[in-house]
Amino acid sequence: MSLDFPFRFSRSDVALIVELYLPKRAQYQALLLQILSCWYEWERQRSSMAMKDHFKDNKHRILELVEHYSSLRSAYDTLVESFPLGLAVGHSVYEVDGFFANADTPAVAQWAKAMFAGGSQAATRSIVTQATDVSRHFAAEERTLVVRFIFPFPERTLVDQAAESFAGKAGLKPIFREAIRGFLQTPSEHRPNEYIKRLLTDASYKAALKEYSGERLSDAEEHVGTLVKIADSWIHFVALWLFGYLVLKVTSGMNDLVVQGELAKNEDEIWITSFWDVALNRIVPTNKPIE
Repeated sequence: MSLDFPFRFSRSDVALIVELYLPKRAQYQALLLQILSCWYEWERQRSSMAMKDHFKDNKHRILELVEHYSSLRSAYDTLVESFPLGLAVGHSVYEVDGFFANADTPAVAQWAKAMFAGGSQAATRSIVTQATDVSRHFAAEERTLVVRFIFPFPERTLVDQAAESFAGKAGLKPIFREAIRGFLQTPSEHRPNEYIKRLLTDASYKAALKEYSGERLSDAEEHVGTLVKIADSWIHFVALWLFGYLVLKVTSGMNDLVVQGELAKNEDEIWITSFWDVALNRIVPTNKPIE
């Protein structure tokens, strides 16, 4: 009898988790199914043209939607032309019970406004407990629909490609990987040129890079810059899909439901969260089942 266990830990990849939060309504569930099924069908057919046509046809509305996302707006046309297949290929859905309170202006914001206007803490502290318009305040229980997307970054493939030209220099791989992860997993670092400059002037990082690249240090530094810029493009591809397809389609569909009289009004807000410091651990079969 074989003692070989049929599964192995393969690797840990850096990934991004994004979640969309909506009130649980039958109309929204049907809307999401339609929107995501359409995209997955494009993926199944490898129809990059359909994806690009969507972004081109809806450019004006998407740019309005991401009015305050300047880096996405400035790179929009380039991102559309190079948008990759296989970026968004699945999701999971779960539900949670929620309890929500609403107010016109958060009390802490009122307190801060008074402080900036020159008030003392003692004079403005009571603002925290004051209501602005009680008639518009409410608290309610609501079932929430959470749609989760996991975007794995192709870290291993890119690191292998970057290290390929440095024959026998396997020690470069973790150094290249460190550059990618430091950039992707820290949102405050999402300024590629500044990050690359700071990383390549860090004494300890540069010493490690030189140890394994030897006389080809400049080539290794160039590869580090390329990897970080690819990671930055990947962030923007995810953002383009998230806002330019998912959010655009969801909000347009919601508005249509209001126009058709199926909903009384649009939602006050739609929430999206991003989790950057994520490790995706892969457990894979060895194709050797236990006998």
